[in-house]
Order: sequence, then structure tokens, then C-alpha cells
Amino acid sequence: MRWLSSNALVSGPTPPGTGVIADATVSAEAKSTSPIATTRPSRFGLGSASAAGEGDAAGSGALSRRDTSPPHEPRALYEARAGLCYDRSRTLEKIFRSRGFQTRHVFVFSLTTLASPLRALLTPGVQTHAVTEVRTSRGWLVVGTNARWLSLDEAGQPIAMADFTGTRRWQPDMRAARNAIFDGPFGFVYGLYSRHGQFFPPFAPVPDIAWSEFAANF
Repeated sequence: MRWLSSNALVSGPTPPGTGVIADATVSAEAKSTSPIATTRPSRFGLGSASAAGEGDAAGSGALSRRDTSPPHEPRALYEARAGLCYDRSRTLEKIFRSRGFQTRHVFVFSLTTLASPLRALLTPGVQTHAVTEVRTSRGWLVVGTNARWLSLDEAGQPIAMADFTGTRRWQPDMRAARNAIFDGPFGFVYGLYSRHGQFFPPFAPVPDIAWSEFAANF
């Protein structure tokens, strides 16, 4: 499986910067990195699946299932005026999909303390993060959740999550704005929304998985 291997990001300068997310619209130019519509708008059906990134400490105001109903959905994020990476990722994905764009939820986990991807994935307390990957006319593009950044190289071309390892140099402001988990070794899983299954009903002790996206791991 693709995610059962270590990933280290390319080296390069990291001057300070904030990064700016460009508007993503259906009417964007063909050569832009805005998403392209590949299917008609549809609801993001996940069954029992929901949010991910259980261990991400960046940000504040994580939504609890006791705070509102249903938690981790766009309305709950809006009402709380705060959330974590998995709340924002879920909202971004539903926005893109409501317009017919193809997205993939990306569960990221650190390999800094545990070199084995499988062991790290199964170990509670390992640092995790959640981002959204959206299909553009130039390829898959990762959208940040806790900061405003896009996975763009110096030529303005999108960098897919699967291509984070390599020699391509990021735009300095985008690289500086991304989550620190990408500065070290990490692994990732497409379609995994939580390892514990406790974000959304039925709150069963099994992972929440979007199987159509999970297939991209193989």
C-alpha cells in the first residue's frame, strides 16, 4: 500500500510567509490550479464515517460530540467559530463536493518517534493532521486546513500528496505556512476519517473510512 512507506519533504529555503489561497471556482481558467468539476454535485455520503486528525494540537476549539449535533460538520464549525484540522477539512470537502469537485480526505501521521508506518498508525498519541486534496486541471492539489496554503511548487504547479517526497521545490511562502508535521518523516492514508470511530454516530469502536477514497491507497 502507498501509505506504508515513509515520506520526507524536499529541502529548501523556508523564509517567513503566510501564503494566500486562490479562489477555487468552476469558471477558473483551464491552466489555473482551481478545482475542476468531474461529477455532478452530490452529497458526501460516508455512512458512519466522519472527521479525522485526532491528535492534531494545532489550533483550538475542537468540537465535541456533546457541543452540538451533529459535530464536525460545517454548521457546527460555523456555530462554534472554532475547530481543528479535521473540522475544517470536512467542511472544505463538503464545499468542493457540493459544486461537483472531486476530493480526497488525507489523514497524515508523524513518523518522527516511530519509524514503522503501520505501528505509528495504530499507536495512540502519535501526532496526526488532516488536509484536503482536490483535483485540478493540472493534477491533485493539497489544501491546508490550519493555515492558508496550497501545495504549489516554484513554477506554480500543484504537488499531490503522493509526490511530497522528491526534489521539487515549494513556493517559499506556501512551504513556510504548512503544518510542521510535513517537515519531518510522515505517512498518510486517503479516506481515513478517524481511527477510533468516536466522532460521529454510531460511535462504534472501528475506524471511520470513506471506502471510495480509501481505494486510492493501493
